[in-house]
Amino acid sequence: MTDQELKDLVARLAVSQKESEESTREMKASINALSRTVDNYIARQDIADEKIQAHIDLHEQRYERMQAHQEKLGEKMQAHIETQEKLNEKMQAHIETQEKLNERMQAHMEAHEKSQKELNERMKDQIEEYKRRSIKSDRKFEKLTLSARQARRLGINIGYDAEDFFFDSFRLNRYLGDIKFDDISQNVKGKTFEFDIVLYNSTLIGIVEVKHRLRRNEISEFIKKIPRFKEEFPQFEKFNIYAGVASYSFDQKSNELAKKRGLYVFSRYGHRLKPLHGDEFTAKVF
Repeated sequence: MTDQELKDLVARLAVSQKESEESTREMKASINALSRTVDNYIARQDIADEKIQAHIDLHEQRYERMQAHQEKLGEKMQAHIETQEKLNEKMQAHIETQEKLNERMQAHMEAHEKSQKELNERMKDQIEEYKRRSIKSDRKFEKLTLSARQARRLGINIGYDAEDFFFDSFRLNRYLGDIKFDDISQNVKGKTFEFDIVLYNSTLIGIVEVKHRLRRNEISEFIKKIPRFKEEFPQFEKFNIYAGVASYSFDQKSNELAKKRGLYVFSRYGHRLKPLHGDEFTAKVF
C-alpha cells in the first residue's frame, strides 16, 4: 500500500470515527430523551395509579357502608317480618275468637227468638183468654150492684174481679209512674211462679201483684218472688224490672210499707185506677 493510500485510509477512518462519534452522541441524546419520556410516563402512571387506588379505596369504603346499611336494613326487614307474623297470629286468633263469639251470639239469638216466639204465643193465647174473660167480666160488672162492704158482709170473694179490673186498667194505660210499656199480659205462668200482671217493652219489665186487700207480709213474699221472673223467663235476663202492687184496700198501712220498699202502689177510685205512691216516690230497680 502506498503512502497516499494509507493517508486516504486514515482520512476515511477519521471521518468514519467522527461520524461514529456523532452517531453515538445522537444515540445518547435519543436515549436520554427516551429515558426522560419514560420517566415522565412512569411519573404520570404513578399519579394515575394513586388516583385509581384512591378511587378504589373510596369505592371500597362506599361498598362497606352500603353493605353495612343493607345488613341493618335486612335486620329491620327481618324484625318487621317477625312483627308482622306475630300480628297475623294475633289477628288470626282474634278472627277465630270473633267467629266463636258470632257463633255463640247466633245461637243465643236463635234461642232468644225461639223463647220470644214461645212467649209471644203464650202471651197471645193469654191475651185472647183475657179478651174472652174481659167481655165476660164486663157483663158481670154491669150486673154487679153490691158494694165491696156489702160483698164482704155476704162473704163473697171478689179477688178475681180485682185482677180483671186492674188488668183492664193497665191495659188501657200501660204506665208504671213515668215508665211506658208497649204490651201487657195477665196471669203469666212460669215453671214455679205465676205473675198477676206483666208489662214489658224493649228493655224493661213491669210486674204488678194484685190483691183484694193487701197485707204487710204479702209485700215481703212478693219482693222475694220478683227476681225469680228472670229465672222463669231467661230471655229477659238482661232486662231491668220495676214492680208494683194494686189492691182495693190495705191492711195496717201496708201501702206505706210498699212505697218504702220501692214498689208502685195503686188502688181503685170508682171505675178508675188511682196511683198512691206520690210524685216524690223513687221506684226500686230489681
